[in-house]
Amino acid sequence: MNSKRKKTGPMTLAEHDALLKEEGRYDAMVEEQERRERERQERAREWRKARVPLVADLRAFGVEVESEWDLVNTTKPYPDAVPVLLRHLPKGYPDRVREGIARALAARGPRALAAGRDRHAWDVLVVEFQKSKDPTALGAKWGMACALSVAGDDSVIEEVIELLSEERHGENRVPLLDVLARSQVEEAHRLLKNLADDPQLGQGAKELLKKKKRRRGRKN
Repeated sequence: MNSKRKKTGPMTLAEHDALLKEEGRYDAMVEEQERRERERQERAREWRKARVPLVADLRAFGVEVESEWDLVNTTKPYPDAVPVLLRHLPKGYPDRVREGIARALAARGPRALAAGRDRHAWDVLVVEFQKSKDPTALGAKWGMACALSVAGDDSVIEEVIELLSEERHGENRVPLLDVLARSQVEEAHRLLKNLADDPQLGQGAKELLKKKKRRRGRKN
């Protein structure tokens, strides 16, 4: 029986490492950490190489960035970037780059993307959302749903309802609920209420219904 460590309370990092060494697990832990770091660096190199054409195209239009994610994190408007981003979204970039493109469109492109103003933008986003097979609700498909959520308006409400009905998209449909919440179409309001019991969309629908109720309360 090992009685060396009688101290109560959380382990320090040094104590944790000492315990792993005593149990013969320290070297394996270090090797695993180094393997993961090598994989992370390799992915980062692949993403940098893959995005070269996108960055070059953006710079040609006066948008000085090192990465599409620079647009996600800026507070400056970038209307000249929107057509470039839409043109590159269908290309075969890694999912991390495609996610950045989609999130950049969602973050600063609402006025330019509005379906009633730019049907082409809406169509590109729908096609790419439909094609993506990412089931995680964490990556490129979620980013596209976010872009769709800011582009969607009542001119495409029937398409939004159709997308929400397609269960194969899973939780990646959640951002589309925002379009229902903004809509002036009665069918959209009814659907939002009905989706409050949906196993995948219910939590999002309930939160939006609460927000709508609070807004009505402030107006009254």
